[in-house]
Amino acid sequence: MLDVMDRRLTSSSKAAPRAAILGLLFLAAPWVRAAGPAPELLPPALSAQLEDLRLPEAAARLSTLLGAPVRLAEEDPTADAPRLDRDRRARLTWTNVPTGDALREFCRAYGCRLGYSAPEGYTVLPGPLPAGPSLTVNGFRLEITHLGFADGRILGESAADLTVRRTLDLGFAVRAPGAEVERVCCLENVRVVDSHGRDVRNRALDPGAAPVLRPLTTGPFPDERLQAVSLNWPYPAPQRLQTIEGELVLYRSVRPARVEIPLPRAGEAAAPRDVGDVQLQVLQAQTTENGLRVAARFLCPDAVHLQLAEHRPAVTALLEDGTRAALRVETSSWRHGPGVRRIEQTLTGVGLRSRPVKVAWDLLLKSEPDRRTPFRFTDYPAAFSPSASVSPAAETARPAPEGSR
Repeated sequence: MLDVMDRRLTSSSKAAPRAAILGLLFLAAPWVRAAGPAPELLPPALSAQLEDLRLPEAAARLSTLLGAPVRLAEEDPTADAPRLDRDRRARLTWTNVPTGDALREFCRAYGCRLGYSAPEGYTVLPGPLPAGPSLTVNGFRLEITHLGFADGRILGESAADLTVRRTLDLGFAVRAPGAEVERVCCLENVRVVDSHGRDVRNRALDPGAAPVLRPLTTGPFPDERLQAVSLNWPYPAPQRLQTIEGELVLYRSVRPARVEIPLPRAGEAAAPRDVGDVQLQVLQAQTTENGLRVAARFLCPDAVHLQLAEHRPAVTALLEDGTRAALRVETSSWRHGPGVRRIEQTLTGVGLRSRPVKVAWDLLLKSEPDRRTPFRFTDYPAAFSPSASVSPAAETARPAPEGSR
């Protein structure tokens, strides 16, 4: 069965696709579950009343609402570190509140943060939720979640040959409702100018002046994507920053695809399947008494960013008794030929209830990252506490002209 859902999140097809996208990011999530069915996608909204519950009770209720584990972090009572207030009580009322917003309200109510990993689910962590300023960028909410300076010392051949390099590290969160968040590609051309007019991008002779953009990641909130930026800052640390600006880059097309492939006989390969412009083939499958190991290969053009679905097991085994089990995914990729990347996956499952008969992938095929919208924060403090909201002046970005760069 090949079921490619043609629910395109696309606005226009006028612009030509970019010749190449910055590699292919496969989120090799360690989905492993010894027994039991794979969890489904998180609910899009929550409706409930949490009446005067202590933190452990509220976490248990939240787990039921999400259909995913929610546990309190293990803490060392002797450590000098922030602690969870397990006796803290709060009241929360949600009526069809988007899940991401409800999770943030939970964190603010109990003075905590959330971590997320699969298949363990959510972990309630000590410390306040980061609360930086935010602005609206063409319908997307952009927030700075981290800002700080760090000094690195590089020792040369002799003890006297010591170089100190200062970096400015920024963390950004981009939010959007529902499937719109999948449009987010990255932030580019990030630039920072301090109150003295010092701008690292003006230092053309400094090879470290270009910003380092780390890959976009998924955080604990399903409506949010995260990106870290590191800038070489060869100046004294300022008190305030005049501007923090850049461009939000969005995919023009996002296409969900679900693919189910029957497991081939031992020693044989399945026939290749086309998933849009991507080709998928199961090369071999080995089954044991209660386990499974599969080798699969994708051939993907550079113009397509292939990604596993977020916040759920994206690769599962369909079992003979009608249930599903999450599989661990290990991925490697390299150049296959001009304009094509080869991605190989090793899938493993243990503790399966019954014999596996198929493997299913939930994929996102993204292309045309050519929608650019500028953003700018102004008069920003050069450091802020994550527990306090900061309110610099912020300029609401205007959409860039169609096809602009």
